[in-house]
Amino acid sequence: MAHDLNRVQLLGYVGMEPELRYRDTGTALATFSVATNRRWKNAAGEDQAETEWTRVVAWDQLGEIAGQYLHTGTRVYLEGRLRTHSWDDEQTGVRRTASEVVAEELILLGGRARPGMPDATADATLGAADATLAAKRAAPAREPAVGVRAQPFRTPRLRVQPRARLLVPAPPRSENVRSE
Repeated sequence: MAHDLNRVQLLGYVGMEPELRYRDTGTALATFSVATNRRWKNAAGEDQAETEWTRVVAWDQLGEIAGQYLHTGTRVYLEGRLRTHSWDDEQTGVRRTASEVVAEELILLGGRARPGMPDATADATLGAADATLAAKRAAPAREPAVGVRAQPFRTPRLRVQPRARLLVPAPPRSENVRSE
């Protein structure tokens, strides 16, 4: 039996503040973008970089969590499915198409973005990851007060499964009976 697979995994930085809206039915809907960077060397040996922007949609409880905890520059891992929709532009009459990732799982890999930290779009030539990394390196290190033991930073991990999977045990195997 053949199965189809529509799975997207992204590891990158939130590029814009999530826009949280509620439908007439009360369902939460958050939309935001994620920047992912790619690096390589061309034939001449020069470093090349490219930033890919992906639109992400999160529904229900996951949308509320995204609206509350995601901010520009937050590092995030997400899984979901690719959805493409098309429409006719009313002004030009041209058929438009857009693709987006419908998030099904979201893991925050960094804390909230700090005030004064440049957003992920600060320097398009360096890419979102480099702009955020440069801001972290430029921030002065804080030392704990005398007699206070520094606690390791724990990354918040939020996993929301939209639906439970039902596992049904296989029927027991019948024993092989020899007939003579």
